[in-house]
Amino acid sequence: MNAHELALLMADSAVSIAQHLYPKGKKAAGEWKLGSLSGEEGHSLSIRLNGAKRGLWKDFATDEGGDLLDLWAAAKGMSITEAMVDAKAYLGVRDDMPARAAARSFKRPASPQAPKAKHAVRDWLVGRGLTDHTIEAFKIAEQVKDGKHFAVFPYLRDGDLINAKYRDVADKRGMRQEAGAEPCLFGWHLIDPKVRAVAITEGEIDAMTLHQVGVPALSVNAGAGNHQ
Repeated sequence: MNAHELALLMADSAVSIAQHLYPKGKKAAGEWKLGSLSGEEGHSLSIRLNGAKRGLWKDFATDEGGDLLDLWAAAKGMSITEAMVDAKAYLGVRDDMPARAAARSFKRPASPQAPKAKHAVRDWLVGRGLTDHTIEAFKIAEQVKDGKHFAVFPYLRDGDLINAKYRDVADKRGMRQEAGAEPCLFGWHLIDPKVRAVAITEGEIDAMTLHQVGVPALSVNAGAGNHQ
């Protein structure tokens, strides 16, 4: 069950969810009224309880709003992923992910000790349509080895370097990644925890391009043909 499907299911239980999240609220004209997301009494925040718009809410003081999944996350200080698990438990929905195989042992790479992309790598990326802001956001670095310029794509998760890929900007065949590192999606550090849909691309530059035009995106680490 994805986030959209869960939000629709939650809307069918709008009354009980509103009362569960905000017991101090008051029912008025088909809406649950309260002061703010903090839950105090008031009228600034309204949750629609019936009709075609049931489950939708808006705080007219802050202009925040959304559906009941958004509200669940905001009320409990959770990410959308955490809110989905919690809301499913409340509704009695059993929708567990399949068990993963036993974890392998991976090696965390050392920092590549490469400076920010400023010369050949930057020119190559700008030539692909990327802006300096995007290049900096993805923390792309530049490594010079044996007279060749390599773009360094760091794979970050929770602030840790999980993997790194290196691409010779003059020769696509000159590509490698850290040996023994964990397979990881590229771009996690730029994904908002409230995002519900993420595009998965085959390459880092594709993910950077989508991010640049406002589409949350991640890239696999070894191309579509080697999906792990």
